[in-house]
Amino acid sequence: MAQSKSSDWTIKSESDLKSSSEIKFRTDKMPTEYTLYSVDLFSVKSKLQNAPLRSQFFGDSPNIVNIPDANGKLENYRVLDAEILHPDLAELVPNIKSYVGKSIDTPGKYARFSVSQAGFHAQIFEPGKSTFFIDPYTADKTVYIAYKRDDLVDNSNDIFSCETDNTMQNKLQTLQNRQLVAPTSTNDKTLRTFRLAMSCTGEYGALFIGSATTDFDKKTNILAQINITMTRVNGIYEKEMGITYQIVPDNFKIMYYDGATDPWDGEYNDKTQEVIDDPVNGIGDPNYDIGHNFNTDGGGNEGCIGCVCNSGNKGSGMTGRSNPTGDSFDVDYVAHEIGHQMGGYHTHNGTALCLKSGNNTEVEPGSGSSIMGYAGICPGQDVQDNSDDYFNFVNIRDISANIQGGVSSVCPTETPIANNPPQDVEAGPEYFIPVGTAFILTGSATDPDGDVLTYTWEQNDNEDMQSPVRPVPTATAGPMFRSRRGTTSPSRYFPQLGDILANNLQPDWEVIPQNARDFEFALTVRDNVAVYGQTNSDLMTLHSVVVSDDGSSAPITAFTVTSQNTASTWIQGVPQTITWNVSNTNLSPVNCSTVNILFSALGDFSDTVTLAAGAPNNGTYLYDGNTIATTTETGRLMIMAADNIFLDVNDASIIVVEPTSPTFFLVAKESTKTNCANVNPNEVTYAFDYTPTTAYTETVTFSATGNPGGSSVSFNPATAGATATEVIMTVSNFSSAAEGDYNITITGDSNLTAESKSINVNLSLIGDTFGTAQLVSPADGSVDQSTFAQLNWDAPATGDTVSSYDVELSLVSNFSTTVETATTTESEFVPSAELMEATIYYWRVKPKNECGEGTFTSAYSFTTGINTCITETNTTPQPIASTFTTTSTLEITDDVVISDLNLTMNVTHPYIEDIAVVLT
Repeated sequence: MAQSKSSDWTIKSESDLKSSSEIKFRTDKMPTEYTLYSVDLFSVKSKLQNAPLRSQFFGDSPNIVNIPDANGKLENYRVLDAEILHPDLAELVPNIKSYVGKSIDTPGKYARFSVSQAGFHAQIFEPGKSTFFIDPYTADKTVYIAYKRDDLVDNSNDIFSCETDNTMQNKLQTLQNRQLVAPTSTNDKTLRTFRLAMSCTGEYGALFIGSATTDFDKKTNILAQINITMTRVNGIYEKEMGITYQIVPDNFKIMYYDGATDPWDGEYNDKTQEVIDDPVNGIGDPNYDIGHNFNTDGGGNEGCIGCVCNSGNKGSGMTGRSNPTGDSFDVDYVAHEIGHQMGGYHTHNGTALCLKSGNNTEVEPGSGSSIMGYAGICPGQDVQDNSDDYFNFVNIRDISANIQGGVSSVCPTETPIANNPPQDVEAGPEYFIPVGTAFILTGSATDPDGDVLTYTWEQNDNEDMQSPVRPVPTATAGPMFRSRRGTTSPSRYFPQLGDILANNLQPDWEVIPQNARDFEFALTVRDNVAVYGQTNSDLMTLHSVVVSDDGSSAPITAFTVTSQNTASTWIQGVPQTITWNVSNTNLSPVNCSTVNILFSALGDFSDTVTLAAGAPNNGTYLYDGNTIATTTETGRLMIMAADNIFLDVNDASIIVVEPTSPTFFLVAKESTKTNCANVNPNEVTYAFDYTPTTAYTETVTFSATGNPGGSSVSFNPATAGATATEVIMTVSNFSSAAEGDYNITITGDSNLTAESKSINVNLSLIGDTFGTAQLVSPADGSVDQSTFAQLNWDAPATGDTVSSYDVELSLVSNFSTTVETATTTESEFVPSAELMEATIYYWRVKPKNECGEGTFTSAYSFTTGINTCITETNTTPQPIASTFTTTSTLEITDDVVISDLNLTMNVTHPYIEDIAVVLT
């Protein structure tokens, strides 16, 4: 039976604390904002006693505990035992627990927390928001501090150096994994459990033994602290990559609490490997997958990048700090160093003071801000004070490649999961934008499970080391835009909207280019599922341009709003002229023909009203004054390309006031609808707002013109007066209307003054009568076709709009059985598997849209050829120069259709890891 919600937490103030209370939380690391709580820990533990094991329980856990959120509100969580300790070790220390809790109240929100003699420690993840932490505040563990990660103070006084081992062998290994295995996301519906051997030095252990007197009790206390750290590390790896770490049963063997007698003497990589691999006094090579060491020296080293599972170096990682506790230790350092062991490289491209990676992953400016960056410990280069608890796209790409098909794919326990990854992730098409102009990237994705998705946009252009440290607008390579935590919105402004509104397009870590250059951006979509997180990603290309390529060589400069750049006042209902500098953006390659003009009464565009949709990009627009129905003193304008992504805002507030004579306004809430024609019954509705000004008392009657022939229109309510209201217009009975676009004018007429206001909406009626698609290739009856055939066809020349095609491929001409069926929006299709040799195939396609289906084309047939292996060799050496691309050409002398190509290369170079090979 599930427990009911009852408060185990009570808000406290500093004045409530006893004068004798010893503060445990580091006062030099106090967050800027926090809340104190007392907790009935006995009650919490009793509710958790029977929490189901997550490996054995599926569905909603009956065990419920309450945990406060960042605002002091209690929230209920369904809890599972996260099994961070091997069952044999867990049985030995039953009071050390790690849990995962799924919020009942907030979709996508979940908690990872530990409970032990060290107290209660929690981290709470919520899509698009800062991670929230709860830690003991007083030494007696009766008072706890709750705070957001964004409110932590900086790491600038910390001494930390991540001595990444960039030997040729180790770097080559990971580079090969990334290039040859190909996965770029955590999307294979698998939870991977790695056996973790976590050693510690005597200096580390001595910090946590407390008053324990026996060896067992001392190591139990040390393990409680390790459990705190790894609970938080697991919380990150589970949501980011579907990876979890379970501490091995004999872990006590490699935990020490006396620095004078432990095996370490200041060298940790080789010694840690040796200590863990010892078959008698350690864990033994066959009994673990990844080994690590905690110490109190100020540094970190993974020993070997991407070498988890690989005997001889899988156990050589380490993390050390003088105070190895707290969230900066757990996230900024431990998760970082383990990230190296899993195959991730540094992402920051700061100067030598901010240790770089040298592996084509330096895609974040300065110190970086994601886990594999160096946030807070790069003087003069810090993007922010602490790392955000997520991995950059390049790290997800590299680690996914490593664990799905590389060195580290051979040892984890793989558990199939039901959670589906985000689907249909689209970063958008290629764009050309004018220099010196802000822009917005918008992606899309779906999730078959209905999970709460977050979208992370990141620039994906690496540069080994950037000088000057901060991005400059004239840079022709490297990162110019920092990484930011994902949000539930699929869009991101560049720079942030707040900077755009402040007319600052050159903030320190997000710099709009002032010269021509190319960019690549990665969109990573997370489903934010506790324990079994899945991701998917897509890339897009962006070009900033300075000159037209239409033959005129016209200069393309910044696209800017040129009106309302000083404080102005608009009277409702009075037309206003809006102007902007087109800057030749209507020419190729930008090709922006229309713009959207938006208005925000609040000034932050959280309340956007469209003044014009698809207005010609000619530099001027006359706004009729009737769309803005609210008064404001903080209004702002935004002009955004309707068929591109660039934008600008005016520079000053616009005051909107009521007219001197009472009047009313109509504002459309839904401007475009699509419906199937020739369907009965049928109807479509549009909502619009009716807003009268102060003292308006007349009755306004609504009507419409331009609706499809034979259709009827009704309004609810049919009239309105002194009270603002939402009105619903219903268009129905258009089954006999012709297909096409209908511009419907909605009019409101007053009963006394004959005042009239109008707005327009669009209805697009789609038919279901299709012409016949024309099959193109392989041609009918063709022979010797590739076993990797691509099917191509032309769209029907007549009939209604086609949105997709059904494709059928068969071995029989009547298609009674099929080799493959598929639906595609393109006019081409490649079968998902290689076809058989010397075999006759039949294929056909059928056009359709959301309103109906056409008929299949007559079938075409083709016969595949027989694959013959031909070997071609080029033995001419090609010197590799550092300043330009080296090309080696291999000529295929036979006139044949190539079905498959396997290429082997012999490359010798002192820095093989820095070479990228492309087959063209």
